[in-house]
Amino acid sequence: TPGLMQNAGVGKEAPTSGETAVSSDDLQRAFQQGAEYATQQLMQQQAGRESELREKHLEMLGDSNDRQEGLLRERIEALHKREYRPPVQPMGCTEERDAVLACYRSARGAPPGDVLSACQRSVSDLDKCSVLLREAAVAKVVPQSLSTL
Repeated sequence: TPGLMQNAGVGKEAPTSGETAVSSDDLQRAFQQGAEYATQQLMQQQAGRESELREKHLEMLGDSNDRQEGLLRERIEALHKREYRPPVQPMGCTEERDAVLACYRSARGAPPGDVLSACQRSVSDLDKCSVLLREAAVAKVVPQSLSTL
């Protein structure tokens, strides 16, 4: 441009005593400084854009994470509701078991033959009760769902 050329002294006569000549090295340095400044400005703008994009991306990830966390909580609750809880039933044969324990306690220290004869009826009653309970439990099982031994 003509203004730049005038400032640079191109096409002018040799400078007078008060003026200084602008050399091509000075012009190169000024151009280089301007280019470096422009590069720095561009990098700062790009860094600003990148940080804005990162912030938006982080916000989107946070929202997505919140949604997924909510879905996970719902699924966990559904799983807990589906979890099998067997019906609470009183333990069978408790009276017979207590009778056997009481018999053995009362016969503590007695010779083994006396313990056997004293507690034989209680043990027999407990055995009968446990067999009936086992049969009732097996009757509830779906046929052929258990492998045969």
